[in-house]
Amino acid sequence: MYNEVYSNLMNAFDRDRLSITELKAIFKVEHFSELFDIIIEYFDENIEDIVLDKEFVAKYHLFLYNVTDHEKKEGHLFKLKEVINSHRRAIKKSIKVYTKENKPKDVIFTGLNQFANLLNVNDQHLYPRLVELNEKEDYLVIRFLVDTIKNPDYLFRIFQLHPDYVNIKNQEGHHLFYLIVEYYLSSLREMSEEDIKYYKRIFLMLLESDNFELTNAELNEILKLCDQNELGKDHTFFKDIDFLRDSIKNRYKIINTGYRETAKDHVNKQIKVPQIIVPKIEDRTDLTNLFTISIDSSRSSDVSKMLFDDAFSMNVNSMGNYILYVHIPDVDCYIPRKGEIEDFMRGLGESVYAKDMVTPLLSYSIASKCSLEHGKVKPSLTYMIKIDPKGNVKDIAFFKSLVNVNYNMSCAQANTFMINNSDERLNILNPMYELAAKLRRKRGERIGNRTKSYVIMDEFNIIADLAVAAYFNDQNIIFPYKNYKGKKSPVSQINIDQTEQFIRVNNISEEGRELINTIFDINNRVFYDTVNHGNTAYKGKPVGNVGNPMREYISLETDRLIKDLIIDKIGNEDAWREKIERDCIEYTETSAKIKELYSMNKR
Repeated sequence: MYNEVYSNLMNAFDRDRLSITELKAIFKVEHFSELFDIIIEYFDENIEDIVLDKEFVAKYHLFLYNVTDHEKKEGHLFKLKEVINSHRRAIKKSIKVYTKENKPKDVIFTGLNQFANLLNVNDQHLYPRLVELNEKEDYLVIRFLVDTIKNPDYLFRIFQLHPDYVNIKNQEGHHLFYLIVEYYLSSLREMSEEDIKYYKRIFLMLLESDNFELTNAELNEILKLCDQNELGKDHTFFKDIDFLRDSIKNRYKIINTGYRETAKDHVNKQIKVPQIIVPKIEDRTDLTNLFTISIDSSRSSDVSKMLFDDAFSMNVNSMGNYILYVHIPDVDCYIPRKGEIEDFMRGLGESVYAKDMVTPLLSYSIASKCSLEHGKVKPSLTYMIKIDPKGNVKDIAFFKSLVNVNYNMSCAQANTFMINNSDERLNILNPMYELAAKLRRKRGERIGNRTKSYVIMDEFNIIADLAVAAYFNDQNIIFPYKNYKGKKSPVSQINIDQTEQFIRVNNISEEGRELINTIFDINNRVFYDTVNHGNTAYKGKPVGNVGNPMREYISLETDRLIKDLIIDKIGNEDAWREKIERDCIEYTETSAKIKELYSMNKR
């Protein structure tokens, strides 16, 4: 075989401007990679004999020059780079033997060094072409990940580690974003709902990236593309095209550097007291006679500025069932659903608390009005949850309510009251802990070193999120589920097979392979969707986010959904579906960037 390889190479050397097609015919192979795999194997096994044939080495050196100049495909040039590196390894291996055995520096040793020098020259000749094509290969890899693997967590990780990739252009100069938009618009009719939601997440991920750069001309070109594709389309696609158009117009600078730098100005300007709605109380269930407490993990030194975003009441009936009431401030009844405050909250996504920046979702002027402060009647959303003696949820009801909190306690105060009560009504704290402990064990969680008051606070909030999500899931009503698949991203065999084929067909470089392979072992993020994908933190059960409307926009949206569709029965589920799907996508990407910002600045 080796004589045949030598003969075929000599045949190739005698031809001028040899194409890869001709080379494959000479070596009788179908694929380009097979051709150079044969050459690599030949050199690995015969390197010491090859370097003695100076005429062969000189012609081979010229052959590599000619192939480099003639072939323009990225796969071919990256393969040539691999060939040169393989030859270097073979030389290094042979020279190492000489060093170990203390052989004299004979003609073979000299030939190995001379050939290594020639390979350096070939490498320098190849280098500028590889530099030129590196961007193109990056573009190819990112397009593969976007259009084939379709995992936004993978892409988020890449953009997080390599933000320059969001600005990749292909050989024709089109921006990556433009080509993704073009594909989305041309494929919209054939796309599933899941695919449409996926591409919407990619659009927002790119548009909200701090490092994403598009000129006005490029933005206008994409907007024109949207207009052109809208013509003649069925009206059902208008909303999906409008999503893209509106995202480009309205979301381009959200959570970017300039926005963060002026965060204090936004906070000062965001709230105008006259914009606040005066809550109506006549259509609410009066729960002010229920003994109600709130428990918070810490207390501020300035009690007058404390904000209380949940409170609890509980009874135990004659059958031993627990009737738990979880009260949440009805922020929606203060905030107009359109206007300056709403736009700010939706844009920010959630409160940000970082080292050099504190930006609350709600300014204190509004949050203080919503806060469930003791001794004051406050409009709330109440979730009444019936739980059997074993800790199973049996029923749930929803109320627009009025509550009057009797005690705002810190965890330390609650623990003290459980030992030595000054108010006999606080004896309810011990049954509360009994229920909370059952709920925690039911979830498979240990109590550990958590204090009793902390367990109450934690479990009562969690059971509200679980019970509400379970209700919507059972009733098959649109709902924003909080999904989390686990600490490590699951790698499917389909992803592996697709990736291996892509690398093989396109002859992707080692750098490109490393980039692709590193994404298959990444931390998954929490993401919101109208489909329950499962939540490993709760054994795959559906879970929502109902208890943080003063701090997280998605929680406010969830509470509004419950009010409209369940309590008031005035909402249109189709309209809500479109809104919730959009907000799930927006909030997921914005929240991820908030988390990144927090981690960078909290030190």
